[in-house]
Amino acid sequence: MTVVFAGDKTKEFYIILSGEVEIRTPYPELEVITIKRKGEYFGFSGVIDGVHTLTATCSTEVLCLVLPERKKDKMLAGVKITTDPTKRGMILGILGMT
Repeated sequence: MTVVFAGDKTKEFYIILSGEVEIRTPYPELEVITIKRKGEYFGFSGVIDGVHTLTATCSTEVLCLVLPERKKDKMLAGVKITTDPTKRGMILGILGMT
């Protein structure tokens, strides 16, 4: 199942609570560039620019927290978003989901 397509207009991003999501480039042929797992996020470009730049497809059953743009500032006040896998649990801990 595809969650977001490159080029989709949106104002939401997603934090993965369980499962795996494949992040794909739009070209060539939706090449997988990374796999996101619990505690990681995707779709942030949709919040920043209003358009997703990559395609996100579930590779397993996935449960996500969907954060609308209008609530991101309040929910993430003081939270530094990181791609460091050693800090993956930090976001979930701050949001009280560990």
